[in-house]
Parts: sequence; structure tokens; C-alpha cells
Amino acid sequence: LPAAPALAFETFKDTNLGIEFRYPTGLQKSENKLYNVFLKDVIEPLEAVGIRVVDSGRSTLDDIGDAKAVAEKLVADSVPEKAPREILSAVSKTDDRGRRYDIIEYAYQWKFAPDLVAATGRKRFQLHNKAVITVYKRKQYLVVASAEEQNWQSRGDGMLALGVDSFKLLF
Repeated sequence: LPAAPALAFETFKDTNLGIEFRYPTGLQKSENKLYNVFLKDVIEPLEAVGIRVVDSGRSTLDDIGDAKAVAEKLVADSVPEKAPREILSAVSKTDDRGRRYDIIEYAYQWKFAPDLVAATGRKRFQLHNKAVITVYKRKQYLVVASAEEQNWQSRGDGMLALGVDSFKLLF
């Protein structure tokens, strides 16, 4: 058997935003009005890693509540209102400086835009997402890795999710 190709990863670092994370080689930087940085797969259009940094009136995630409350707010804010949805997990961790990060996994079903209906031959998709969210110095940092549910085991968890798992603040 020939050897499988080695997985390669790149590091994204932005000292202005104060962030760093790793992602699989092959994702292309793309414009997306919801994210400061958006990297997507050119073949699988729903496989992506996005990061959004916004001003926040909050001091910490504790201002929202526990990880479950943060997950509920994130899903309510980011999933289309009528989409069937499920929060799969919500846990908190802290870094070596005591900052809280919530790691949230959720899935939802929605409709393709007309151009993707033509490209995929399907009208609906089930999207699996893993996100990390934190608040620091009145800024909210969100990293989301997404893949269609049927691709999550092979491409999402461990590959795209590396963006979430490797995310760190530089200050």
C-alpha cells in the first residue's frame, strides 16, 4: 500500500487582533462579512474555519453565564432562526493566565443558497460546528470550525477543529 499523504498544517498569526491558531493546509482565505478571517476549502464549500473579533460590553464569559448559557446564546445568534439545531457539548476551560474559554459543539440543518443547490444537486445540508469563545479586555473572540455532518469525522474533528483546539490569545 502506498503511504497516505502527510497531514500538513499552517499557523495563522495576527498581532493586531492578538490571535494565533493552526489550520490544515489547503484552506483558502476568503471574504466573509461575518468574520475577520475566513478560511474555506475550495472543493467542499461548507468546510471552513472562521474567526470573529468584536467589541464587547462584557468583561468575561461569566457575564453571560455557564458554558451551557454561552452555547445557547452562540447558537441563537449564529444559526438561522427556524433551523433545526442541537447543542452537542459545552465545556469551559481556562488558560495558564486564568482566562475562561468555552468550547461548544453544535449542529444544525439548513438550506443551500441557489448557487450551491446547482453545484451540489442538493437543497439541504446538516452542518457540524465546533467553536471556542472567550472575552478578554472587552473584546469577544470566536473561532468556528464547520463541516457537513457526514464529513465531520474525517475532515472536521481533528483537522478543521484544530483551529478551535489550537486557538490562543497572544497577550
